[in-house]
Amino acid sequence: MSRKAVRPRSAKPPPISEPMLSPLQRIAGAAAFGAGGIGCAWWGFHDIAVVTRALSAKAPQIETQSAMPGLPLMGLAFVAIGMLFLLPAALNTKFRLIQERLAIGILISLVVGAVLSLAGSAIMNAVMDTYDYHRCAVKHGRRMTFATWAAPGVRCVPEEVDP
Repeated sequence: MSRKAVRPRSAKPPPISEPMLSPLQRIAGAAAFGAGGIGCAWWGFHDIAVVTRALSAKAPQIETQSAMPGLPLMGLAFVAIGMLFLLPAALNTKFRLIQERLAIGILISLVVGAVLSLAGSAIMNAVMDTYDYHRCAVKHGRRMTFATWAAPGVRCVPEEVDP
């Protein structure tokens, strides 16, 4: 039986190997995460802006979706993941610490965004109740819930059914 050689504690750590992905693969990964993240964040910011404008204009009916509060944060986290693809491999301890802290920040923002998306129905209910809107209709999709709200004193208009 052979014994493995034990490295003394004072020895230097092993060198960091070359990254597994080619530069072209890293650029493609960054572009994919960047495009998806920008789309997700834009969707969330846009929908929040539309609902905010509708509330300030006292619109008679407003449609909301449950994932709206978490979409911008998750989208920005996806963009940050894409940017990590473009960073070179950490060659020293200080740069590695920066990358690790950045990765932890990204994970935290993804978790917070997911929690906000999951709690989106409760958040949207609280916002609409604050403005005294009442719920007219709720459609349950595979990933999100869509709710139609009517302003105080406005009757709910039945939705047209697609043929």
